[in-house]
Amino acid sequence: MLIYIVQLPLGKVRVELDRKGLKLADRGGFNAHWVNEEGQALSELEYLQKVKTYLEEIFFAQEMKPPSTITLNLAAHQLMDDLKGWSKLNYSSQFVKPKQLND
Repeated sequence: MLIYIVQLPLGKVRVELDRKGLKLADRGGFNAHWVNEEGQALSELEYLQKVKTYLEEIFFAQEMKPPSTITLNLAAHQLMDDLKGWSKLNYSSQFVKPKQLND
């Protein structure tokens, strides 16, 4: 599992990434939560590099060979698009305290 705080255009997000593969059917595989913590967060580009390394390791473990550059880039950018989509869909929830979400 890969866990990082990432600075997206709409705010900071804690992303827990647990992907099973690089195929489109493996889309998702992450949990995201808004955070209000002070301190460092990875930029989108920094996070994308971490994601590529993570996905490359998953692919290699499954296929015993490195993925093609195209496959790796598509999978990594697809994940970033999904994460940005999540942030747009959940933008208003970042202003609600976690206790209020459970009520």
